[in-house]
Amino acid sequence: MQDLSSADSVSTLIEELGKEFGSAVDRTVIASYVGAAVRELTGSICPEALPEMACRLAGYRLTELTAEPRPGGPSRPTLATTTTYPKGGVR
Repeated sequence: MQDLSSADSVSTLIEELGKEFGSAVDRTVIASYVGAAVRELTGSICPEALPEMACRLAGYRLTELTAEPRPGGPSRPTLATTTTYPKGGVR
């Protein structure tokens, strides 16, 4: 994967995830999830791993967002619940 030091690199991640989730969610939502993943992971992992891990994290959250709700299970997450975390860490 690519270095995330430029806006072009982040755009590439958005495009990659757009191929998978573009029919289910708007590009701005995908961009928000990618941005949140990059911000959350920056400084926590080695820079070389950041693109792949950000793509995986955003992809996981987008999968959860687009999944059909399970009967009796929790409601589907929203952008607010997946990008806003309680003080002290990730939910």
